[in-house]
Formats: sequence, structure tokens, C-alpha cells
Amino acid sequence: MTLADFAALAGAAPRWCQNALRTLGLGARYAPDVARTLGLARLLQQHHGVSLPRAMKVAEHALREGASTSAWVSDPTGATALLVDVPRYLTQFALRSARLRVDAPRRRGRPFTTAPAGGIAAAEAYGLDLAALRGGLRLTPAERLRQLDANQRAVAALRAGLRPV
Repeated sequence: MTLADFAALAGAAPRWCQNALRTLGLGARYAPDVARTLGLARLLQQHHGVSLPRAMKVAEHALREGASTSAWVSDPTGATALLVDVPRYLTQFALRSARLRVDAPRRRGRPFTTAPAGGIAAAEAYGLDLAALRGGLRLTPAERLRQLDANQRAVAALRAGLRPV
């Protein structure tokens, strides 16, 4: 899983994910379960002002409680409590995961393309003679090199106005 995939799952910017993982001492561990927990911790941090380490503990506790119930997280004094709607968050996470499978973030470099299926059959159906290509593939590299040298000498002779040998 790449950083872009991880950030999309967590619902955060890639730079925020890198800084959060470094702050929490998790390194560059890009895994779906970490993204799920970090995404919930991010929501707790942004919307409720909980520090990131505490938000991560609360998120781990809430997700450990189970997907079928909401989780109550109270402070040590018991004066306040926070209700985390785990099923709703897991639904949002599932939507981000589905979107990632369908529309993955763009990767660096050239886009990956697969060769069109049936290219050889399509070429033969079009009427191309592939015998010379297949014959060349049966040659060893040394034989191909000798053939290339012979072709190069013939082209040079034609350019010079001589009859090829």
C-alpha cells in the first residue's frame, strides 16, 4: 500500500499522515487497519480537540469494542464522556475503501497499461505475415546479431549506389 492509498483510506492529506505516524512512533507502516484507526483519531483530533496520542488510544478502544455498537469513552474523573458511533465511521471507511479500489490515486511514472488481448490473432486476421518475426525469435542472440550486421551492410551498399552482396 502506498502513502497515497493510505491517506485516501484515512481521509487525510498524505503529509498529515506522515507527520501523524511519525508523532505516534509508528514509522511508515501503511496498512489498512492502521489507516482505519488513524482516520478515526483524525476525526477526534479535528472535531473535538483531542490530542493525537489520546485520540489514537480512544480510536483503538472504540474500534476494539465492535462494529455493532457505539462506544462510550469517558475521562478518568468520569465527569465527561464521548460517544463514538463506530458503525457510522466503519461505513464511511468502507466507502473510502471501495472508492480506492475503483478510483486509485495516480501513481508516479507512466500509467500501467496491459497489452491488448489477441494482438497476434488480430494481426493474422488483418493479413500480416508473421513468419519472419517468429523465425527471428527462434534465433539465438548471436545469430540475430550476425543477421543485423548483414542487413546493415546491405543498406550501406544500397545508399552508396552499389549492388548489395
